[in-house]
Amino acid sequence: RGWELLDQGDTEGAEKSARLALALDANDAETLTLLGTVLGAAGRDQEAMECLEHALEVDPEYATPALYAAELLYATQTDLAQAFAYAEQASEHAEEEAEFVDAVVLGAEILLADDQHDRARELLTSLPPVAWPEASSHIRAALVLLALEDPDAARAHVDYALAIAESTAGDDDARGA
Repeated sequence: RGWELLDQGDTEGAEKSARLALALDANDAETLTLLGTVLGAAGRDQEAMECLEHALEVDPEYATPALYAAELLYATQTDLAQAFAYAEQASEHAEEEAEFVDAVVLGAEILLADDQHDRARELLTSLPPVAWPEASSHIRAALVLLALEDPDAARAHVDYALAIAESTAGDDDARGA
């Protein structure tokens, strides 16, 4: 229920839902991740990191809190080395392709922000040159590659993103959206 409320933009309701659930089980990794996500969205970064780190203590193989912790540290530019460590942890434990790709692309973004250009390029090129599940991951990869002055590789990712967008638009047309 809390994730649904968050998706609807009701951060207050999502926080209340998470806190009620944590009153029943203070060590539920998914609920701790939800609360960390809500707190991060509200700009309460320290509290958010505490929740995400607690979720990782409870379940170190749960990729989502590691991914969100990496995103939070990257967004605030507070500890890029730790942000990268969380991105790596998320990629190692990702159960879905989209989450894996997101973690690897985020890792490349973090390395770029930390002026580790060669490592960022190496990380991105470790991914197979195929269409990933999310067009946004290709756009993010293209931006990293442009910053690394590799326009040809960036263009390939833009092309993949456009193909995904076109196929999604075709799906929407078929459903009458």
